[in-house]
Amino acid sequence: PSMGTDDNEEVSVAPPATGLASDSGRSRAIRLGKFGRDMLDFFEHLRRGTFVYVHRDGTVSLGLKLLYAAPSLSTLSLVVLINVHVPIFYEKLGARLSFIAFFTALARSLDVITDPAMAYLTDSYRPDHRLFKGRRRPFIAAGCFIYAATFFALLAPPRSTFYGFSVNIWFGCFYVLFYLATTVCIVPYDALGPELADNSETRAEIFFTCGMFDAIGTLLAASGPVVIATALLSAPDACAGVSYAECSASADRQAVLLLG
Repeated sequence: PSMGTDDNEEVSVAPPATGLASDSGRSRAIRLGKFGRDMLDFFEHLRRGTFVYVHRDGTVSLGLKLLYAAPSLSTLSLVVLINVHVPIFYEKLGARLSFIAFFTALARSLDVITDPAMAYLTDSYRPDHRLFKGRRRPFIAAGCFIYAATFFALLAPPRSTFYGFSVNIWFGCFYVLFYLATTVCIVPYDALGPELADNSETRAEIFFTCGMFDAIGTLLAASGPVVIATALLSAPDACAGVSYAECSASADRQAVLLLG
């Protein structure tokens, strides 16, 4: 709307949306008097206080995109690795298929409860810690250690559990714990992405970068055990004294253990 100021200068004020505080928003104003400039400065202050990483033109730096997207290398990729290779790995260690199926269904069913609960917790969290500010970063910082520990434990069961009932319990405990740790880390992590920018174009660029890391991690997770097992089998005298089936099973097991 057009309105008069104290010096009778007509101004045009754009609506308080994204772009108002930017240079393009300033160029769209026909003539700005003191009131118009004050309005633009006010909304710029609000925008800069909320989206502290956003430049005046609405973009974010490439470094920020890479820093945020880098953990995606170990999110979807680990889920793919576990779903593709771990059930076969535990079957070769003597785990019963019925236990594997039960604990797999249990862990995925708990997500129906834990994911919304984690979303509510991180949305309503009001931190006062100086080191990890924000609603998302405290959960990511605390959960990443549990995430890594449960993943390692799942892929590296003690040899004392091999070919016994205890291998079923080991798989069940750490499979469920891994997905609980995934909820603690991934739900806040995914919610943090849209909060790094204040426009859809920049957010799309951020998540495109995440998708690239997801793709690379998934390829590594799917092919990693196969490459390692093939290298172990190609070693001289790798299958000396045992059948090829036993040697192949041992190589697959060692590949997953080594990756863990």
